[in-house]
Amino acid sequence: MKHPLPDQQHLTLADLKAGETGIIRRIEGDDTARKRLMSMGFVSGKTITMETHAPWGGPGIYSILGYRICVPNNQAKNIIITKGHPSPNHPAHSLNTSPVQD
Repeated sequence: MKHPLPDQQHLTLADLKAGETGIIRRIEGDDTARKRLMSMGFVSGKTITMETHAPWGGPGIYSILGYRICVPNNQAKNIIITKGHPSPNHPAHSLNTSPVQD
């Protein structure tokens, strides 16, 4: 029996394949896990890329805000995304991420 593909409105971080990029829309789940992920930069509008999975079905390895992080699959299923890069007019592009010069 074939399972239907998730539609664009219900994709989770766990649905991304290696090399694919998504935009975080919201985080579901218990408050502790949500707050922990948000403190690491997992917030609405941020772009995230699936790098690879750890061996033997382990956690996914993702790039966000210039660093790589492992996210357990059960937590990745609580991060709702849309696939693709933000548009040039998206607020994420207006952030100044250049290093501070003295």
